[in-house]
Amino acid sequence: LALGFLAAALTWTENVATKGPLATPTTAKEEDVVSPPTKKKKERARSDSAIAEACRVALSDRRILLVGAVQALFEGAMYVFVLQWPPAMTRAIAGAFGAGALTPFGKIF
Repeated sequence: LALGFLAAALTWTENVATKGPLATPTTAKEEDVVSPPTKKKKERARSDSAIAEACRVALSDRRILLVGAVQALFEGAMYVFVLQWPPAMTRAIAGAFGAGALTPFGKIF
């Protein structure tokens, strides 16, 4: 998870809309579609500052931290369940119907 965060933080570029009230993919200028390197550096700096600001806000408000902790614990419990129910069900069926019994995962799920 930490490696994924690090990879996203270092490589993520912001998806910035084209400028102008009527700009669409068909009317956008080529320079808006293909950004020069200096424009990409500026966008990256804005993105980095936006990520830093989001981290500051999240760390400064206890409620946000609690919601994040509850979400992480819920997701962790769900992953444990998803990874552990097939072996547990296989052992239970083997114990009830014998070692050769097949587990009907499609019907159970």
